[in-house]
Amino acid sequence: MKTFWRKEPLSEKEVLLLFELRRAHFVCAFRNNASSEVFRITADATVDLFRSMSAALSTLGVNHAPIEQIYDFLVNTPAELPKICIGWGSSFIKEQDDPEFKGTIKLLYELNPTLVRHIYGITKKLHDSGKKVYPNPGCWTAATAITLGMTKEISPYLIISPRIEAWATIFYQLQVTSASE
Repeated sequence: MKTFWRKEPLSEKEVLLLFELRRAHFVCAFRNNASSEVFRITADATVDLFRSMSAALSTLGVNHAPIEQIYDFLVNTPAELPKICIGWGSSFIKEQDDPEFKGTIKLLYELNPTLVRHIYGITKKLHDSGKKVYPNPGCWTAATAITLGMTKEISPYLIISPRIEAWATIFYQLQVTSASE
């Protein structure tokens, strides 16, 4: 599969990784996370898909899904971990890896075992220090971007593109629900 971010096409396994990550993010967009909640509220209030998506996209970045910062952290992990490790911890899934990302993790391990071992090494250090947090979807997204040869600047594409599809689905469901009332 040819992509816009690198010259050589993705291998079959890389295509599977991209598909699996997109699937997981599509499912996660139906959770009550910040971006999807803003999308629902705006869609309900404005009945305008563009405005709703714009509002939801504006929540992504520094506090919610900071993919570029996680990418940097994975590439340049300091010897001494900070108090809060960006890319670890979740409001939705506690005490384990997010089950929606099991396929992504498996494929990442096959394609980039060194990076996955690095991520779990950080996780072990966090656990040893008493912080029982696990890599979150942002971590696996940044790891996928690294593995697929994306630059950090375009890595947010991996979370944005499946959410747009999910939000369109949510918008449609809101339209159907309000038409039947």
